[in-house]
Amino acid sequence: MSHQNLEKILKHPIPPPTYDRQYRAIGLVWGIYQPQTQLTRGEMILSETVTLETVLLGRSINVVKKHINLEDPHLWVVYPRTRQKNDYLHLQIVGVWEPDTLRESSQRAEQLEEDVVSQVSTQAGYFSIRGEVIFYSEAEQKIIVKIKRAPSQKPNFFKLRLNGILPDEKEKLGWFWDLDVQLKGDELVVTEGKKIAPISNKPKRHISTQSSSSEKNKERSTPKKIISTAKEKPSPTQKKPKPIPRRRKQRSPEEN
Repeated sequence: MSHQNLEKILKHPIPPPTYDRQYRAIGLVWGIYQPQTQLTRGEMILSETVTLETVLLGRSINVVKKHINLEDPHLWVVYPRTRQKNDYLHLQIVGVWEPDTLRESSQRAEQLEEDVVSQVSTQAGYFSIRGEVIFYSEAEQKIIVKIKRAPSQKPNFFKLRLNGILPDEKEKLGWFWDLDVQLKGDELVVTEGKKIAPISNKPKRHISTQSSSSEKNKERSTPKKIISTAKEKPSPTQKKPKPIPRRRKQRSPEEN
């Protein structure tokens, strides 16, 4: 890695998306990671009053073990997540952003100037959220974004809660949005938003109120069976059967 490329990465720890509808949720926080019972689970201390539940993902464990003094604050690269049950924010650490951890990959990293690092530190609290807005309430200032994962990951998507107001657009739901978000306290607040493109769903079946010509022909050719509940009346030409006269029994002379 050249000095020029490394400096470019440090100035832009969250690179621009490679294509318009690239899903992601990533950000930077400045704080002290304090493990609890084990190294991979702990808390991110952002200030005296703000602490977020945090986990350390596998790809960053070796870096933390070998190069990071956990007693000092660092600029962490994190994935934000929302606990669905309690609806609160927690973080997943995927890396650390400072020259000391990058020296392992480039000997020329020592030539970086201190003002480059300070420029990166000012970006702490910034998050880039890109996904489909599936819920929005302007009154509650609540936004829920659906973010797809890589095809190999399960579940293949997750939902992230944000606070704030979206730009005044006619259609907000079902669209892919590019959102700039700032961490304020323990909440992610949208500062800017741009609507990119509608999410293409399965085409809805068109239901017409008028029957097609083929359906009409089918109806004409198919006799309809009519079931009547009324009693059938005899036709006028049908003769009614004559009643058979009843013969009276003759009495014998003895009965008289």
